[in-house]
Amino acid sequence: FHVDRGLVGLVFSVGSFATLLSDLWLPRVSDSYGRKPAIVLSLIGSTIAYGFEAVAPTFGFLLFAAFVGGMFGGTPPVAVAYISDIYPPRERPQYIGLVPAIVSSCFVLGPTIGGFISNATNSFRVPITVSAVVCGALALPLVVLFVPDPRHLVNDREKEDLIELSEKDEAISNSQGESSPAGSSAGKEAKQVDESSSLIDGGDSGGREDQSATKYPGPWKDYRCWVCLFISLLNNTVFSCFVTTIPLVLEEPTFGLTSEHEAVFYTGLVLGCGACIQAIGMAFLFNAVQKWVGLVRTVYVGTFISLLGYVFISRQTTVFGMAIGFASFALGNCLTRPAYTSHLTNIVPTEFTARAIAMPSIASNIAGLISPIASSEILERTNQQTLYRIASGLLLLQLIIVLSFLRGEKREDEIVVDEKATIALEEEEEAAIECKSEEQFVQELVAMLKHRNYNLKCPMAQQLVMAIARRSFPYLSCDQYDKDRDQLLDEMKLTPCEKTQCKIRRGVIAKRTKCKLAAAQLTQLGGD
Repeated sequence: FHVDRGLVGLVFSVGSFATLLSDLWLPRVSDSYGRKPAIVLSLIGSTIAYGFEAVAPTFGFLLFAAFVGGMFGGTPPVAVAYISDIYPPRERPQYIGLVPAIVSSCFVLGPTIGGFISNATNSFRVPITVSAVVCGALALPLVVLFVPDPRHLVNDREKEDLIELSEKDEAISNSQGESSPAGSSAGKEAKQVDESSSLIDGGDSGGREDQSATKYPGPWKDYRCWVCLFISLLNNTVFSCFVTTIPLVLEEPTFGLTSEHEAVFYTGLVLGCGACIQAIGMAFLFNAVQKWVGLVRTVYVGTFISLLGYVFISRQTTVFGMAIGFASFALGNCLTRPAYTSHLTNIVPTEFTARAIAMPSIASNIAGLISPIASSEILERTNQQTLYRIASGLLLLQLIIVLSFLRGEKREDEIVVDEKATIALEEEEEAAIECKSEEQFVQELVAMLKHRNYNLKCPMAQQLVMAIARRSFPYLSCDQYDKDRDQLLDEMKLTPCEKTQCKIRRGVIAKRTKCKLAAAQLTQLGGD
């Protein structure tokens, strides 16, 4: 395009600014219309943008194409929101950690593959064309054909039950304004809805927040989301500071490198080492640490390790020392980023998940725009030790914010998953649930469903839970079981041997049989 080499960075700046804008609208589309439509829309826009870049006749048109691509680039928050929809809180961090790990790997592999294709074809347009083909002809059909929308992950029998309950809800809501006899069925149904709502709200003991969308003020008014935003802003500011200035720092005589090309070579080694450690850590280390100490404490640990790494960097005058320090920072970063992202998915309602996750992403893009300019200016006016000490101070501020405002204790509006209780619950599912009352049984049932990421906000779900409780509780109750044991065993069509065992032994076999009897009732409601 015959433009000054200094303008090349403008392409990346325009793309980063457009990605920041994308984080404002694409997650909102995801929360309002579904995760899959947002991902499909992003892939279509990216394909068009890559096509424009491949045929760009002027540098100005190339900037326009980069802006279009960035406007559809806010996919990571949507991907994390998709994971939070299909996995329960206990399993969610493991897969959320893979998203930034894959992104980091792509930033390493993408330029390598693109540079190889460009050198082989002696053209920069060919690798961009390949990107458009991969995005439009491979990724888009795969998503359309094989990626289900989380809202549609319901089997046919459940759909029939939900439709039936929806019709009942509509009939009940229409009859609430009318005066009906005290013993009428409509009055009883309305009473059941009120009762189920109060019981389920009172039994909130796990899973995602059970707030309605009208009560939750939104992530931009939630101080916890702002805490995560500032963590992301400080963390990515320090990261961009090092990535931007390390080529300039290694050219200093104190590092003993003989040429600019040698400095560029060692810059690639230092950054590549850190990127590999970060990707591997997010994929394998993060999940083990967060299971051991919890998400919030994982943020504490990651921030502290990053701070130690930067303090080490500020004292180094060798390439090897810089590599060790940045590797330590990357190790802490691989714990911090997925931890606060997973924490966000647990503390906001489903309707706001993508928008909440977009807040740290917006902060990351802001840091990517401001930090390179500010760090280069500070390095020019002072020296590398001063610059990296300032960056260490920012990490110290991040640690203070984390320790002061990011809490892990259980609150009314914050979810803390008790791993031991969850494991114990799963191990005891084959045993009978000995409850003193139907209300207690409903509360335990609600806790179990919320641990498995079921959304119990709508009246249909509340009615279904109450129906399950009323139909299955008598068969889990010892008194009812003893009273109607023979009749129930006949209905279950058990073998004579199984009937004899149940009559003789009142231990484990009898309890498991009671669960079988309850399961037989649940199958009539479409449960499994």
